[in-house]
Amino acid sequence: MTWVTPLIAGIAAAVAIPSLIILYFLKLRRRDVEISSTLLWRKAIEDLQANAPFQKLRRNILLLLQLLILAGILLAVGQPELKGSSKSGEKHIIIIDRSASMEAMDVDGSRLDEARRQAREIVEGLREGGPFQGARSDEAMVIAFDTFGEVVQQFTTDKGLLNAAIDRITASAASSKLTEAMQLAKAHMPRRIVEDQIIDELTAGVPAIMHLVSDGRIVDLEEVSAGVENTLEYHPIGTPEARNIAITGLQAERAYDNPVNLSIFVGVQSTDPTTRNVDVELYLDGNLVRTTGVTLSGAAVAPDGSIEPSTNGVNFRLEEPSGVGVYVKLATRPDPDDVTTDVLRADDEGWLIVPPARQSSVAVITQGNPFLTEALRGLPLAKLDIYDEEAGARFLRTEDAATYDVIILDRWTPSETLDPGRWLIFGATPAGLDRKGETAPATIITSDGDHPVTRGLNFDNLLIAEQPAIDASDDLGVDVLVESSNGPSIVELSSAEVRAVVVTFSILESNWPFELSYVLFLAQAVDYLAKDGVIGAESRQFRPGDLLSDRLPRGAENVRVRQPDGSETALVAGADGRVVFGPVRQTGIYELTWTGPAGLTDVDEGGRVRRVFASNMLDPRESTVNSRKEIATASSVVAASSTSGLVNRKLWPWFVLAALAIVMLEWWVYNRKVHV
Repeated sequence: MTWVTPLIAGIAAAVAIPSLIILYFLKLRRRDVEISSTLLWRKAIEDLQANAPFQKLRRNILLLLQLLILAGILLAVGQPELKGSSKSGEKHIIIIDRSASMEAMDVDGSRLDEARRQAREIVEGLREGGPFQGARSDEAMVIAFDTFGEVVQQFTTDKGLLNAAIDRITASAASSKLTEAMQLAKAHMPRRIVEDQIIDELTAGVPAIMHLVSDGRIVDLEEVSAGVENTLEYHPIGTPEARNIAITGLQAERAYDNPVNLSIFVGVQSTDPTTRNVDVELYLDGNLVRTTGVTLSGAAVAPDGSIEPSTNGVNFRLEEPSGVGVYVKLATRPDPDDVTTDVLRADDEGWLIVPPARQSSVAVITQGNPFLTEALRGLPLAKLDIYDEEAGARFLRTEDAATYDVIILDRWTPSETLDPGRWLIFGATPAGLDRKGETAPATIITSDGDHPVTRGLNFDNLLIAEQPAIDASDDLGVDVLVESSNGPSIVELSSAEVRAVVVTFSILESNWPFELSYVLFLAQAVDYLAKDGVIGAESRQFRPGDLLSDRLPRGAENVRVRQPDGSETALVAGADGRVVFGPVRQTGIYELTWTGPAGLTDVDEGGRVRRVFASNMLDPRESTVNSRKEIATASSVVAASSTSGLVNRKLWPWFVLAALAIVMLEWWVYNRKVHV
């Protein structure tokens, strides 16, 4: 037990207790009156015997009760409290996980509800200074995190502000990463200065106690540290036995030779140690079209309690020429509403935007290149026209050029800048892409395996006899797809109205036409450009925590984004038509609308153009929801802490209540003596 204001209580006791006793000594003197007899006045005789000073204090129940009342009041003035391990004047940083797994329902309410409750207990446990000792009050700040960190409340001693900030934290569907939240926490601690140098790892003043309120499902735990002097306390949320079934993969593809044939793959995982059967429901534009069952074997449980989920999948095959909105949903068996067998519902559904089936029309301007023209004739194109340079120059000045999905330029470009459209260029440098060095032989060093144009391609055997060096700086809007020993070999140029994939060398000056990667590159590049820089259902799909970023046609105005919960936010398009929103927090369909021209896959509805995007969790790690009782950071292994040891149990209200009870007893005793 500790005392917040013991000095004040001591001074008050030194004044009040002697004063009470002195009042009994100074009892009013009586006037002497002669009477005939005192035999009937025994009480009066006893009272006369109390003239001796200390006789007044003998067996005086009222004095005893009044001393007890004073004791209760004085003890309350001292503000006694039962305290945990913290000291006065400490700084506390409460870091609350609001990621997708915190929506699991394996506790009373959601995990985030429990996290808020425990955070309020931590706030309740902060020491409050007395009226003359305010400097000893504990300070705290609140940070919420998912993929990114956010300061919800700066350092303050006001518990009302702290609790209000905790209550404002809402759930997110993003994954959990602690790095940014920890950086924010350290940034709000004053740095220690030694000989005019700031030492980042050492704080000035009292080190902080960082309270991590989470289920421990954090991707980058092993990369973070609380700091040299700070203390990290882990408050686990959830149960290690939590079971969950989730959609962790969702993809739609059209057959290359017949785009009407649509395949939709749904990947499913289970963390339940027992075998589970679930139904996967497929909806197209809101209508249920198919339900397929899938069996998931029991998940493997390691001796340390970690779980290796079991996985399976469903592949829906159907004919769908039109563009559709795809929605898939899991229905667990036997009871879809039983949360104990599927504690997280945010990962039980997914969305896709599938563009309509179509084959591309391509125009080629070339000096004569059979490796290019014959490869194109082997592709399933709706239309292929080939022009020489002279005819091609005239063709580009006609309105017919705008009707082709892709225009391919071979070792030739127009002298002026590229017109709006989609371009594939070989062995030439268009306007806006500058040379900066000599032509030289080159071999491939790296390639972008994530870009749709170069995904899955192997360039290891590609040898280039002559390749010019070009300037590919970021401020030119150049995205390097393949890098060689003489600089970029394949780049992408993009703006609001122009998108071009440029191969900086001539394929005739290389062995590329004899490599499998050449034909695959040609097919993927044409498909990518023909679909306005989009491949299949990956067109406008992202995950919570990502930025919604896209380019709109020039002239787009009054841009707004509608989130899955129905809320809308106004956006401003940049000079190049780019808009950015986020990071997004929800799963579902996002709608981007504006007034002005529409793109190839946009829909014009009553004067406003609409473009839709899909946000899905698809995170196997976040869907593995069994909580951890200890976590391993970069500097230490942190076991679970209890918030109960941090709570200040204030005792002064009990002393006040005891004093009031004794006052009632003293009143009863006094009245009883008076009426005797």
